[in-house]
Amino acid sequence: MTWIAVALAVAGACCYAVGARRQNTAVREPGRTSLSLGALVGLVRDPGWLIGLLLLGAGTALHVTAVTLAPLTVVQPIGALALALTAILHVRAKGVRLNPASVTAIVACIGGIGAFVLLATGAVHPAPITAGDELKVLGLLAAAAVVLGTVIAVRPGRLGHTVAAGVAFGFVATLTRVLTQRFREGGIGDVSPLVVLGIVAAILAGGWCVQQAHVSGPPDLVVAGLTVIDPMVAVGIGIAVLGEAPHLHTLTMIALAGAAVVAAGGVVVLARHHPDAAGDAPGRTASTPGRHTPAIKPHAHAGRARAMDTSTHEIRSIL
Repeated sequence: MTWIAVALAVAGACCYAVGARRQNTAVREPGRTSLSLGALVGLVRDPGWLIGLLLLGAGTALHVTAVTLAPLTVVQPIGALALALTAILHVRAKGVRLNPASVTAIVACIGGIGAFVLLATGAVHPAPITAGDELKVLGLLAAAAVVLGTVIAVRPGRLGHTVAAGVAFGFVATLTRVLTQRFREGGIGDVSPLVVLGIVAAILAGGWCVQQAHVSGPPDLVVAGLTVIDPMVAVGIGIAVLGEAPHLHTLTMIALAGAAVVAAGGVVVLARHHPDAAGDAPGRTASTPGRHTPAIKPHAHAGRARAMDTSTHEIRSIL
């Protein structure tokens, strides 16, 4: 079962990498610094963006299935390979090379989150969740929304949106765990509607921030934020709020903090030093694979075929 889980996790990482690349290509346009609601709705008609969404969904499903077949310590670090795969696809498509700072940042992200997950899995154990715990998590979600919303409003940019997306999806994972555990322990009557609303709100906010991050940043930065910040937020809330590690050793806590700092530092360095972090290359035009201008929008079937061919080629180039 473990080898099947590993294969599924690798396949999921490939799907996630290609999906992120597809969405990034569809969202980014020369001169665009943010994504309006109208532009986001318009992406639903973009075949490349839709294929990216389907691939991201498939990658998530494969990863979740892998987690059910093997320990998290085996599966989660493999999921982090999506970052390296996304970086490879992106620089090959753009015709640029990753600078030493970016390579170091990617290694720090993967190594840091791998160590963090390994340490956390050995220290964290599920604990009973009360209604009071639910309110604490929801309160943290509201506080995070206010703080990150303020930061983004004052200083919008790729790093802020990336961090906000990772935090939002970390809360999605935590609240989903709260919901499922409360359901197992007390049935549907113990499931709070506020938790369901919190999950929906976090998904919508996280999805919005991901698309905004794609506008001004490369896809590997977005993937780095999600694969690093998401699990750290979920594990952190589990330890600090849900009491999942009541006997956590001091040395383990220090090691967890160190791994988190290394991984988070990698995200910050990648945001600042990635060769494509400031925007698209000067020579990019609307004819880039996956880009669709209004003039060719009527040819939806042809555009969808081209987007599918490009995605298939990218998956094969990884494998």
